[in-house]
Amino acid sequence: ALAIERFVVRGLVVSIAVQKEEGNPHAHLQISRRAIDENGNWSWAKDRAITTKAALIDTRKLWAELVNFYLEREGFNERVTHQSYLDLGLPYEATKHEGWFAHKLEGMGKASRIIGENEDIKDRNKERVAIDPAAILKELTTKSATFSAMDLARAIQVRVRDDAKLTAIVY
Repeated sequence: ALAIERFVVRGLVVSIAVQKEEGNPHAHLQISRRAIDENGNWSWAKDRAITTKAALIDTRKLWAELVNFYLEREGFNERVTHQSYLDLGLPYEATKHEGWFAHKLEGMGKASRIIGENEDIKDRNKERVAIDPAAILKELTTKSATFSAMDLARAIQVRVRDDAKLTAIVY
């Protein structure tokens, strides 16, 4: 629905890949920048308006609204947001996307710059949680109105990244 409402009506071609990673389900939309006209020919001009930062934010917002509609319809309490940590008032620093090649390098025993940088970011976020533990509660409430002790434990585990510390906090 989003691809049609946002891109196909403009004549753009869209391919969608849905990835069901645990803890990070997401989708990738690959969109042509040139439209196909009524005769089936590619436009010479690129659709630059659809790739502005404002258009990207609008697309993410529409995606979140659509996902949340279906989550609610199917009886799930979880919600997604298009907002950044900064927009949500969370003290975290976002990690960078780790593509398949970064993981392939790591699997071959070679260091990946992006994975290394993300480890540093995760360490800094861990320090932020130590300074402001209530941030985890704020993060949880951005995703769901209610949550269990297990949900809290999982959120702590993601941020603290240490089973021994998690056990000490939970018990």
